Amino acid sequence: MSTRHSLSASFARSHHSKVRRSRAVRSACLEALENRQLMSFAPAVSYPTGASPQLVVTADFDNDGNSDLATANGGDSTVSALLGNRDGTFQPAVTSPTGIPTDIWMQSLAVGDFNDDGMLDLVSGNNDYYRTGTYEVSILLGNGDGTFAPAAPMGVSLTGMASWFVATGDLNGDGKTDLVVTENPSEDSMSGPGVKVLLGRGDGTFAGGSYYRQEGDVTVGYHAPVLADFNRDGKIDVGVPTGTALKGLVKIFLGNGDGTWAPPRDAVTSSPMYQGTIAATVGDFNGDNRLDLVALNYNWSASLLLGNGDGTFQAWQSIAAWGTPGDVNGDGALDLAAGAGAYLGYGNGNFAPWVGSGAGSSAVLADFNGDGRLDGAGPNGSDALLVSINDGDWSFPPPAVSVSDATVTEGNTGTVNATFTLTLSQASNVDVTVLYNTANLSAAAGSDYAAASGNLTIPAGQTSKTFTVAVKGDRLPEPNETFAVNLGAPTNASIRDCQGIGTILDDEPRVSINNVSQSEGNGKTSFTFTVSLSAAYDQPVSVNYATANGTATAGADYESKTGTLTFAPGERTKTITIVIFGDKEKEANETFFLDLFAPSSNVLMGVARGIGTIFNDDARV
Repeated sequence: MSTRHSLSASFARSHHSKVRRSRAVRSACLEALENRQLMSFAPAVSYPTGASPQLVVTADFDNDGNSDLATANGGDSTVSALLGNRDGTFQPAVTSPTGIPTDIWMQSLAVGDFNDDGMLDLVSGNNDYYRTGTYEVSILLGNGDGTFAPAAPMGVSLTGMASWFVATGDLNGDGKTDLVVTENPSEDSMSGPGVKVLLGRGDGTFAGGSYYRQEGDVTVGYHAPVLADFNRDGKIDVGVPTGTALKGLVKIFLGNGDGTWAPPRDAVTSSPMYQGTIAATVGDFNGDNRLDLVALNYNWSASLLLGNGDGTFQAWQSIAAWGTPGDVNGDGALDLAAGAGAYLGYGNGNFAPWVGSGAGSSAVLADFNGDGRLDGAGPNGSDALLVSINDGDWSFPPPAVSVSDATVTEGNTGTVNATFTLTLSQASNVDVTVLYNTANLSAAAGSDYAAASGNLTIPAGQTSKTFTVAVKGDRLPEPNETFAVNLGAPTNASIRDCQGIGTILDDEPRVSINNVSQSEGNGKTSFTFTVSLSAAYDQPVSVNYATANGTATAGADYESKTGTLTFAPGERTKTITIVIFGDKEKEANETFFLDLFAPSSNVLMGVARGIGTIFNDDARV
């Protein structure tokens, strides 16, 4: 399948089959909304075509008022036209030879009346990598009955480059259809890819227009151009995805209205930018009457760039949606159709998870049966097209609700609020309600926190709501404690993460002692230990201490000592000095201990034992 027209289906398959992974919680309640499939397009009908259809376009090729389909068939270098009936069905394919050698891949296809005879024609970009100057771009003039004449000469050469993708539009305002062709460096070219305007003469031939070539030896061509008025000046502009060998960019060429353009500016589509951008599509996705870009990056991520209306774009934002733009559910907001379904748009730049059913393709959208709804069609990966009629049975998937964790320091008196946040995976057009209840873990309701329960409502159009649980302060030294907030009984939503964990941090101080190591000397030496509190406290704090033998002996190696340390309010450190008896004996290093015990009721024990290491400093023989 071609890159251009297989992207929607591939992206849909890779995304709606994923199961979202959540953080580990005590209660398992994950639900993969991406796997929920709601009816959308009716089951697809398969229509045979030429060999390996790569691309599909829709237009009225026989002037009967019905939408038809045409494919570029990579397997035999033909084009097939499927003439539409008024009921959304199609006549058997009429396949026309193109005269293009079968070893040249028909890379892209576009529609226009190139010779002004009132009958629609086709143009194909052929990726003639090895025979530049011969079949870079082919014009297939329509006969008005769904058949096409063999490829006609272009009238202008792209020598040294190979065509890649082609798009059509009137770039100089003369009423004649022009071409925009992106180019791939040919086998004998050491230059980068390029993009060129070919101005239509109205007789099926073209004159050369503006040209831009990427500097440097970049071996992969620019991808399919998109034509639109990005700066709202009434002139057609061009956006070109720069492909896999360049950074994640869409180059924006603002048109001057005469077939020329201003130097390109870069719209960054991903970070890190080395991902590359392989496709882009255009539409007003947030309803501000300014055209936006949706870009597909090489790693199959998609990004939305909201337009500023002057040819520049806001910073990209990641979205889990890609496809053909169109309002498939008739709500006035642009959607992205993909496969046999769509990512339904909310009209604010956000999209619901993919919804659809069965096999299908929506590489192009049109109203095939005249019921006012957009239908989909696209290659099926073999020798046929799939056509899916829009049955109008679209429903936004219900949003998934999750609850956050919360951590608070308890305080010494009164209460402090632990704030939890309910979050929807996307906004809903109706109110969402959910029940919550607290539950004990290591913390106990009544003594450590106030039990709470109730129904919470997230209003339509909003995505979050907060609620609080009161945590009670005390002066009891204790470990950190936890409680749970459990969700249940949702309406108009499903539950993705049903449990939030509230962590109560105890704020009573911990008392600890350090280690001391130094040489014994030949007389009395002082070892000074530091006893510290983890935090200052607003009450006195006390702890007892006493020395204990290790390999060193009290009385012979050090002076034993006991006592009580008292920290005044706000004081954090105290010292204890132990006298060491140095000597001139040759002996191993020795140790003794200074232990803390019996702390006051408002302090917890941290490190309770300090180790004193007496280094022997007498020479050994």
